[in-house]
Order: sequence, then structure tokens, then C-alpha cells
Amino acid sequence: MQPADPHRGSARLRRDLRGQIDPEVIASSRDIGDLIGAGFSAPDGHLSRDKSDFSPEFWDLRTGLLGELAQKLVNYRMYLTLTGDFSEELAGSRALRDVFQESGTSGPIRLG
Repeated sequence: MQPADPHRGSARLRRDLRGQIDPEVIASSRDIGDLIGAGFSAPDGHLSRDKSDFSPEFWDLRTGLLGELAQKLVNYRMYLTLTGDFSEELAGSRALRDVFQESGTSGPIRLG
């Protein structure tokens, strides 16, 4: 039996070339907390992440992860701009399309 990986399910933060904290993959509630924590160092509370920074399961609304992230962004008065090609996810889920459309006009998550 192999020992448990203490980093499994966590974002394992690293610094990018600009010195900003950059999560490797966001895939759990703990990772969302790490992302929000990184947002406190952003001068205006505005975060920007690419679709590839999130696990594929993140875009499945049944997991609750996207909703949890949106709620924490609202609670802490932060905003997140997502970059990347979401056409496959949006074509496969009307609910996700509705979430992005509603959030893009008045919510904390925007597609960039």
C-alpha cells in the first residue's frame, strides 16, 4: 500500500513569472479556498484564470464546485475572469450556459 499523497486534492500553489500565486489545478473545495486566499493579494480583488486551471469536473454543475466558487467570490467581493474555449462545455449544458450568461451581466464570474 502506498502512502497517501498529502497534496492530493489541493491546489499546490506556485508563483508565476510575475510573482503572482498561480494554482496548478483547482479541483476541490480546498482548492477554491486557496484561490480565494490568493485573491486577497490582488489589489482590486480581481482574479484571472484560464479554463485549464480547473479540473474538467469543475464545469459539471452537479458537483457544486462552480456554485461554491461563485458564492465565495460574492462573499469576499471578488471577481473572476475566465479565459479559454468553453464552447464544448457550453454546448453540452444549457444550465452552464445560463450560469455564465447571468453571471456575466451581474455576477462575480465573467468570460474573458
